Amino acid sequence: MWHPKAMFPCYLKQASVDEKYNYFVSGFSQKHKRILSIHEEIRENFFSSREQTIGLVIGPTGVGKSHLASNLMAEAYKNMESSSDLLPELPMIYIEANVLGRATFSWKDFYEDILIATGEQKNIRVYGRPKEPGIAEGSKYSTRNRTEAELKRDAIDRLVKYKVRYLLIDEIQHIFKYGGGTGEKSLDILKSFASRAGCRILGLGTYGISFSIERSSELARRILEIHFAPYSMDSPSDIYSFEEAFIGLLASIPIEIDERLSDFSSDAFVGSCGCVGILKEWMERSLNQALNSDSPILRVDNFRLTRLKGSQLKQIAEDLKEGKAFFAEPEDSEIWSLLGGNKKQDSGLSPTQRKSSSVIKPGQRKPGRDKVGI
Repeated sequence: MWHPKAMFPCYLKQASVDEKYNYFVSGFSQKHKRILSIHEEIRENFFSSREQTIGLVIGPTGVGKSHLASNLMAEAYKNMESSSDLLPELPMIYIEANVLGRATFSWKDFYEDILIATGEQKNIRVYGRPKEPGIAEGSKYSTRNRTEAELKRDAIDRLVKYKVRYLLIDEIQHIFKYGGGTGEKSLDILKSFASRAGCRILGLGTYGISFSIERSSELARRILEIHFAPYSMDSPSDIYSFEEAFIGLLASIPIEIDERLSDFSSDAFVGSCGCVGILKEWMERSLNQALNSDSPILRVDNFRLTRLKGSQLKQIAEDLKEGKAFFAEPEDSEIWSLLGGNKKQDSGLSPTQRKSSSVIKPGQRKPGRDKVGI
């Protein structure tokens, strides 16, 4: 049957296999509750505040960070108007922090990517570049031969020229993990760069960020961290929101679907670990298999045959639990204990409600804090 509330253009019913598949892969934007709430949190706590130069949105692989980046870029340019094809300024630019098989992160490539994102052509060769110390006027100049320091200077100049307010960096965990030295050193480089360019940096990355940067009170003051968590089985509202997202994606499938898929949401939750990005990729594989079968109907079997292996899902679930532990909020009693509130002489300054009289040593994690659902 066709989905009773189909959300795709009607012409796709008679479209080719490639047209149907390409539409589902990139022809629409599925906005679900979690991604909307994270977007709003970024607006309120980062865009509307000037306290931190750097903001980090941290979540597991497949939670939907690239989709979030697309939404952020679309919103940034929504109200931009220009009488020509050239925009007078760029409110936000997007780059991806690639490693591309290297053992280290290349800052030189990072600055080149910024230049390209601001419209600079690659490998330009010109004569008569503005005279600078050490460069003879009229000498031949090629963008291909710039040093890292020159690329950094030119990237800063272009960010200033186009009044870039936000530099959006996807996969930013690569900078902290492979940038050379400690994660804190890479953070210092980014902070200095943003300060000189007069922009702010919003990074999107995996839990690897938390593993690469040592937590400290100084770090808490310097950056804003936003947890982009997947949907959790511990929360009935999360389960309901995930079901809504799954049904919405089914409504965007431009072929007939098996009626039994209406009861498949629990299996879909486990098979994606509550991550809508993983779910979307899974549905793409299922759709591709269905489109290339004798009977182009999306069936439960298509999902079962294209699901990630159990070992892969187990690894994802373990990573989720470990990553979520970094964002687990302590109880007031634990904070009180760390401040020395367990001592007798401090009893006059007790919290409004002391939930436990047990003594907790500074830095000791409460057993109940690490209990995190998928």
